[in-house]
Amino acid sequence: MFFFHMLPSWDSIRRQLDRDIAPYRGGHFRTHRNEPVPSPALIMRRFNCVRSAFDRAEWEACRILGQRFVDLDISSIIKDLIDVVTQMAMIVVGSAFVGGAAGAGAGVLFFGVGAVPGGLIGAALGAQASAFILGILGLEAIAESVIDGFPRIIEYYTRGITTAWQGPREQGRNPFMGDDLAAQNSAVQEIAQGHVEVVILLLGAMVQYITRGRGNARALANEMRASAKGERLGQWMLEHEDELKKRPDLQRPEPRRGALEAQESASHPAPKSPQPDPPNPKIISDNPSLVDKKAEKHILDGDGPASGGHRFGTGVPGKSELPKSWSDEKILSTISDIATDPKTQWSSPDGRGYQTGSGNRDGINIKVVYDKVKGRVVTGYPTNTPKNPKL
Repeated sequence: MFFFHMLPSWDSIRRQLDRDIAPYRGGHFRTHRNEPVPSPALIMRRFNCVRSAFDRAEWEACRILGQRFVDLDISSIIKDLIDVVTQMAMIVVGSAFVGGAAGAGAGVLFFGVGAVPGGLIGAALGAQASAFILGILGLEAIAESVIDGFPRIIEYYTRGITTAWQGPREQGRNPFMGDDLAAQNSAVQEIAQGHVEVVILLLGAMVQYITRGRGNARALANEMRASAKGERLGQWMLEHEDELKKRPDLQRPEPRRGALEAQESASHPAPKSPQPDPPNPKIISDNPSLVDKKAEKHILDGDGPASGGHRFGTGVPGKSELPKSWSDEKILSTISDIATDPKTQWSSPDGRGYQTGSGNRDGINIKVVYDKVKGRVVTGYPTNTPKNPKL
């Protein structure tokens, strides 16, 4: 793997790819499993598919963030943010193409794009990516709050690259095996979600920094003035400080206390105060079990022949399914986000104490059912996707 002293560009990666696959032009090669390796022409088509997916993902990420933070006028800084995030993502792209086991050409021919081991590489890429973006924005003060989140985000990019890479197929070998036209669209969603998660991680860390007694917004904004892009983000943060602090999707759980601290707290318990019954779920946004295991099983897999099961591919009769690109984590976090969104309008409780509310995320309308009596989400499901045929 290469640690980049300067960010790779698409043009530089393509030139390197051209040089490295030149010896393989005009020949027919096979892998150690005696399978035909991709032709140089296919390699270039796959490269172009990945590049196009990243270009489209910029617009998709802007759209998602614009909808999610419309009340905070994020449009004034979204271009700067996404520009920096896409530059950071090139660290992952460069590693995927240049970090193959035998260099760019032989790597993508014989092993496939991104033919590098996962765990340690993901952590190293995460460290590189976080150091780059924090430096560009002047946010080194929040480094320890974000570095652990980057390896997970890197996975969005690697999945997107792999999905786009596998879309184009060898031409002429099999008339029934054309290009996978849906692959690039799926890749766009994965990459865009990676961009969105980076922005959410940064904003959440900024909110944590200014609300946990470690600093204040003005001091952080002063540090960010070292960069033009950071200066604009810092000014936006100052203008929307109160609104940012109130957003449940930017709140972090309190750090765990040590054993001695816990014992001291137990020996001097704080006086209990009566807790009122929450009128709707948005005020219990800090409850990590809003979607409990029972609801999780119902929402994802279903818990009966025709009950629940809204993950893509479950095939439960009469039920609607969420997009194929949505992971389990995204499904559950999206439903929880709608349940805790202050903008969600809730119906009056029925005889069982159930309330319903709706929200739109990434173009998908989702209805959430909340049990006011037990303080938990009962279910969540899409209302504008096709339903499976009934038996």
